[in-house]
Formats: sequence, structure tokens, C-alpha cells
Amino acid sequence: MIRAFIIAFALSSFSASAWAQAQPAPGTAATQTTTLATRSAAKKPAPKTQTTAKPPGSVENGACQIGVIPVIGDRFVVQNIGLTVFGNEQTEVPIDRWGLDDLVVARVRAAAGSGVAVRRITYSGNPFANQEQPGGLLSRNEKTGLSDTVRQMAGSTNCERYVLVTKFAIAFRNPKQPSLGIGILRHGNNLLCHTFVFAFTYVRVFDGRDYTVIKQGAASTDANPSELAGLLVGLGQPFREVDHASYPETPDAVTRNPVLLNSARALLLTSLDKTLPRLLKP
Repeated sequence: MIRAFIIAFALSSFSASAWAQAQPAPGTAATQTTTLATRSAAKKPAPKTQTTAKPPGSVENGACQIGVIPVIGDRFVVQNIGLTVFGNEQTEVPIDRWGLDDLVVARVRAAAGSGVAVRRITYSGNPFANQEQPGGLLSRNEKTGLSDTVRQMAGSTNCERYVLVTKFAIAFRNPKQPSLGIGILRHGNNLLCHTFVFAFTYVRVFDGRDYTVIKQGAASTDANPSELAGLLVGLGQPFREVDHASYPETPDAVTRNPVLLNSARALLLTSLDKTLPRLLKP
């Protein structure tokens, strides 16, 4: 009886020891699972970063079909023309932050059409400061006087054509007081006064080989301006009458007045969209 009990006890102890040896150590299965998952994740390729494709013609490097030189958005003219010379005043306010030169480049790109490589030609300062004076090259139809300046500005860009957009002077309220570029004009006195925002610009297209002028014209709100456009009041000239309260009495009031900014941009956009397609035709 005692012998049978001893044999049974030994057998049960052996089974328990064998079962314990067959079980994995605590945490072994979880560790193996984690290791396999890590290896699997490491084998998967990293997701590719998506890049946004640039619109045709927006590249600043490579081939260049049209180079754009905008010289209109550096300052805003505040002009007052009185009934006598004693009432004439004029100040200029910096407006680089308005981005009007950027608007010119965008409208040239839109007029050029899809697939045309358009590049902005950068420059420092105002290379036409002396020519913007009354009677200067920018205040009349000039075909050759600006070629050397454009050639120097173009440098090694090697574009097929260059589009130069400059300020333009028009004496649309007083022959002796021309209004130049982008600005606002108040004409008259306290009893009878008219106030206008204007955006007078001139577009010249140069051949990129010899820098001769191919086409040119004053930016007009008329798609087919007459030969007198830019000389007589009302013939497609980009100006609009605004409320007298819009006239800024101080330079700081210019940059804080949304009417001036929005009116100038609207006039510039309309006149360029009417004029550029005609001048950029082959």
C-alpha cells in the first residue's frame, strides 16, 4: 500500500515538472509579438511626400518666353489742383506693401495663356526715376529711348520678349499739372470739387534679341482704344470719381484707406486685362 502511494506521488511530480518546463517564461510571447510587429513596420517604405505642381509659366528658372518688368507700385500720388496755382499741391506716399507690381506680373501671366513661361525681372531702386518727370520718356510714346535700360535690366535672362509696364503721365484736369502713375486727384474748391482715383500706366513690349519695341500703348479700359487714347479725357483712361471724403489729408491716411487701395487695384486690373491681350498677340 505504501509502495503504491510512493509510485503515484513520483509520477504526479514528474508530470507537473514537465508541464512547467513546457510553458514560456512570463513576457516571452508578448516580446516576440512586439518584435515581429516592429520588424514588419520597418520593412514598409515611408510614405512619399506629395509636392504641389507649379502652374505653367510660373517658374523663375529655365526657359523664358516673356520677362515682365513692372515699375508702377512704389508710390501713391496725392494731388490737389486748385482754381489758381496757389491751390496746387502734390505729395507721394510709399505703397510697396500694396503689391501692385505683383498684380502686373499676374495679369501678364494670365494674358499670355497656359504653357507660356513668364518670369519676373527683378531690379533694385527705380531705374526710371529721372524719366518719370514731366516731359520725360515715360510721359510720351517712346520707341527706342528705353531699350538700353531694359537691356541692362534683363541681364542674362535671355527671354524671347520683355514687357515693361511703367507709370504714364496724363494731364486730364490741368494741362500744366499732369497726373503720373497711381494716385488720387482733387480738383476745384470747397464749393465745386471733384475727386478721382487714377491708374495711368503704359505698356511696351520689347524684342528679346535687339530690344526694339514691338508693340506699345497706354493701358486702357477700352479693348480697342483709338489713337487719341491717353491724350483726351474720357477715352478709355483708367480713372473713377470717388467721394470727397476719400481724399487723404495726411500721408498716413493713404495706407489706412481701403477705398484707395481697392480702387487703384480695380482700375489697374481692368485696364491691363483690356490692353495686354492685344499687345501680347504674336
